[in-house]
Amino acid sequence: FTSVNPGFLREAGLTLEQVLGQDFLSLVDPIDRDLADRDMRATLRGERRRLQVRCLGASGSRLTMVATAPFEEGGQIVGALGI
Repeated sequence: FTSVNPGFLREAGLTLEQVLGQDFLSLVDPIDRDLADRDMRATLRGERRRLQVRCLGASGSRLTMVATAPFEEGGQIVGALGI
């Protein structure tokens, strides 16, 4: 994570310091990591995706709807936006 929405932090019960710099998969329940990883790879190839995954927070795992989109600079995909 390079930036985090305050609403996400509230829902997850986590602090900005706990999340920044972490790989997104570290906050995905192990049950859903393969699915989340596949969708993120597709996003980094240019696809917009929507999926349901269990995210980890201070109080455990919670089912969450996630939408992803590629982030481009100068015509090149340089990252992904996840909401």
